[in-house]
Amino acid sequence: ELEMERAVQRMQTAAQRQRLEVRVFHEAHGNKTASLARETRAVQLTDWVVRRNRLPPSAYWCLMEVLGEQRVERVVEEHERIFGVNQRWGLSLKNQLVLRELEHKFLPANAERFSGGVGFVQLRDGADKWRRRLVSTSEGGLLFTKEGKAEGAGGDAVAAASSLVLAHVAYAHYDVFRVPSAAEARKHFKRAPTTHIVAFVPAHPGQQQDAVACRAGAAANVPNAGQDLGLGSTATLYMAVDSESDVEKWTTIFRIGRFGLGTLRANEALFEGDRVLGVQTDGSGSE
Repeated sequence: ELEMERAVQRMQTAAQRQRLEVRVFHEAHGNKTASLARETRAVQLTDWVVRRNRLPPSAYWCLMEVLGEQRVERVVEEHERIFGVNQRWGLSLKNQLVLRELEHKFLPANAERFSGGVGFVQLRDGADKWRRRLVSTSEGGLLFTKEGKAEGAGGDAVAAASSLVLAHVAYAHYDVFRVPSAAEARKHFKRAPTTHIVAFVPAHPGQQQDAVACRAGAAANVPNAGQDLGLGSTATLYMAVDSESDVEKWTTIFRIGRFGLGTLRANEALFEGDRVLGVQTDGSGSE
């Protein structure tokens, strides 16, 4: 038994010593390759690439996770481990990390107002169809229902009690992305009703098989729950909204639900002006 324990310890130590080779692209400087420890976080890699490229310091530098097949991207939160991000990619060669300077890496100053939300959106159903659905926040995720009846003062949509819940997209199991531009939306989502598109992508490899078919089930505690969206085998849920402010609203709601408002505000506190506080880059890199 002692020998077995020692063997297990050796395996665990070897796994901890594993390093990940990652490439980060910057439009003006091309790719930089870094060798990272398993626990390396996004803020550490960002700081290393900025210094490696001799870029001016800015609190708005961030890593973007770009998924080539899904045509979407998102800001990688400062506290996220790069190993975890890379695991989603599998063997795909179309995904990449990109260094950009973006103000919307931080939550809006009044993000607390997004603590709850409800509204009509268009969900992609198959390759060419988009269907009007009602989306609302719930404990642990977003609920999507058939349009049903809706009523409310001032244009606020309220789902009728008889509305059928189609799916529950759990904060714990998905990340929220966006289609980066109107031009990209028009090019790759020709039949979309708007060019403002949000996407929900499984956060872990094990989630890939049941796609968007996150089941509402008993967790939602609603009658008639458990039917999926009829989106086939697609692993990504695309949601078209009316405006860029709606994109900000739903991405903010999902980021807060997934990571917690306290964690995201703590990420912002890592910066003092344009300087990163208390960050040590772990790992060496080369072009």
